[in-house]
Amino acid sequence: MTIREEIINNLQVGLSELDFVNKTFVWSARSITKADLPAIDIRDSEDDIEDANQSHRHNLKVEITLILEEEDIRQKALSFGKQILQKIKELDEELKIGEYVELLSTDMEIGQENGVFAIVNIELVVVYTTLKWEI
Repeated sequence: MTIREEIINNLQVGLSELDFVNKTFVWSARSITKADLPAIDIRDSEDDIEDANQSHRHNLKVEITLILEEEDIRQKALSFGKQILQKIKELDEELKIGEYVELLSTDMEIGQENGVFAIVNIELVVVYTTLKWEI
């Protein structure tokens, strides 16, 4: 398993332990249905790499999307988003997800399509080092 795969796996396993999560996906290839909710989809979308002599320093962008449909949608979205951030902090302290984890942004959308739903997006950068030509 590569370091990148280990980072994503640790996030998937850790976030699936949250009480409110029904399903946790990595790059979900199918549409997430109401039966899956609340669901988290994790995507490692971009890796900026810096050459450092015999190694590469990676700045891996990780997008975590929470999709839910609940009563009191705004309060639940805020509460669940906070719990996700707390879990990431715990995982980083326990497992050292990378050399450094930086929170880039959070945002929330609330909409209506066959019911009220919310999407919470969290963007992180996980910094780690590998030998040259490894991920």
